[in-house]
Amino acid sequence: MEHAVLKSYSWNGDERDDGIMDDDVLEGLEPPHPNLKMFLIENFGGAKCPTWMASELLTFKNLVNFKLINYPRLEYVPPLGKLSFLRFLEFRKLKKVKYLGREFYYSSNSRTTSGNGTTSSSSSSSSSSGTMMVAFPSLKVLWRSEMHNLVEWLEVLHSFPSLEVLQVNSCPELKITPSQFPSLKNLDCTDTNEMELRPFSSNLFTLNSLQIRYCRDLKSMPEKLLQNNAHVLEELYIENCPKLETIFPCE
Repeated sequence: MEHAVLKSYSWNGDERDDGIMDDDVLEGLEPPHPNLKMFLIENFGGAKCPTWMASELLTFKNLVNFKLINYPRLEYVPPLGKLSFLRFLEFRKLKKVKYLGREFYYSSNSRTTSGNGTTSSSSSSSSSSGTMMVAFPSLKVLWRSEMHNLVEWLEVLHSFPSLEVLQVNSCPELKITPSQFPSLKNLDCTDTNEMELRPFSSNLFTLNSLQIRYCRDLKSMPEKLLQNNAHVLEELYIENCPKLETIFPCE
């Protein structure tokens, strides 16, 4: 078996007051086959991921494509950073998720090292044995959309080394995002805010395509974002940014 698709067609978010039944359904399932390549959960009313998914899905060592879609009561996403072959990741309509923190990268038993080099409980880049861990080593495409309460996406050292496409759509409250994407070619931000764009300004040098839509408070492009990518940028698309005054900010 290479594909597992779990969908609920009867749940619409208004008919039930809790997601206990959906939680029980997922918990009662046997973990999918270890050779699984694509995994999708869609239209579930549960509030948590099953316990068999919580230990970094390492059983699914060949997983390439992972999607969580319309999981409105879910508060925390499963740890996915150690999936060596994961290439495509999509989160959509996860209304209660406020943070993509350490738990997004590694499980709770991983040692943590923050983006400024200090040890903390909020980010991770090394194992208990001192061996450097790379999170999401093969991920190429990351889509995040309609996560209306997402505030923070924690930055972790040595993560996303292969990411080429990043889409952030309808995450209007997002204020903190990672800034290190050494292979990023396509950045697409829709219905977002100026603060989300700022981290990208100094550390991106590989962009071929930059698309910004419906950023209503954007007054100028983040400093150095265009300058740092002028030698490779092929497409610049800006739509419905009513406060935009200048594309190239004053030095």
